[in-house]
Amino acid sequence: MKINTNHKPTATASLLKVLYLLPWLLVIVNSGFAEEYANVEYLCADWGPAISLPLKQGEQPKYSDTEEDVYFVKQVGWFTRKQRVMPKMFPGSNENIARGTSIYLCKMKPDGSEKVEIKKLWTNPNYPIDTQGQSTWMDVNEKTGKIVLSITLAGNEITGLWTMNLDGSELKRIIVPEQNPQYLQAINHPSWTPSGEWIVFEEEFRGMNPNRFNIGKCDVAGKRLSRLLEATEKIEYRQPAVSLANKSPSLSIRTDTPGAAPLADRH
Repeated sequence: MKINTNHKPTATASLLKVLYLLPWLLVIVNSGFAEEYANVEYLCADWGPAISLPLKQGEQPKYSDTEEDVYFVKQVGWFTRKQRVMPKMFPGSNENIARGTSIYLCKMKPDGSEKVEIKKLWTNPNYPIDTQGQSTWMDVNEKTGKIVLSITLAGNEITGLWTMNLDGSELKRIIVPEQNPQYLQAINHPSWTPSGEWIVFEEEFRGMNPNRFNIGKCDVAGKRLSRLLEATEKIEYRQPAVSLANKSPSLSIRTDTPGAAPLADRH
């Protein structure tokens, strides 16, 4: 009896071979190539006294009476970009995987040199600071060496009004935005009084029709809150800037409201 060893494989046998190889093929296609990259965003900045950071633990920072640095907030998002080996066979060949977000207080010289990360302020907030529009603002008080920082669009654990020292220490949230069925409060454009005792800010009520923009004031601890200018349906008050009034103990508070006279605030 002669046995034919050159028989052709049946359709079932061919299908089994394909099914056996398919998982390995998918592993190869999906493993592909991966690269790490960082997305760096610069958010807000202000001038302040130049600072020499301590080199040893226990030392205090030293401030200059003659030179200035530029202080700024930087957000860094870390990502992994994966590319499959056979992108033409499968749609969406590139995949960006978020690995984390860090937000830093930084400084640099006026010419942009000597950029230094002073301190990491937050790591992996629920939602990074949105940079599609103006969402942060900072102001430095030269007398007290303190920064006030507002964040309006981000995860709810970092929005609001914050203060810190120029070296990033003593970071405190002094106002947590109010949220109720009528509106969501947003604190923006903070401005120190020259003494460093008070902070004047823009207060927005989001969700109203139209949104309302007031001017408020609080002390360095976020207490003693008061509303200096209150919006109406026809007028809004935005972006306050504080300075000493000429030959007066009062503060001159200007807004970007067309035709609005400066507000004198005596305290």
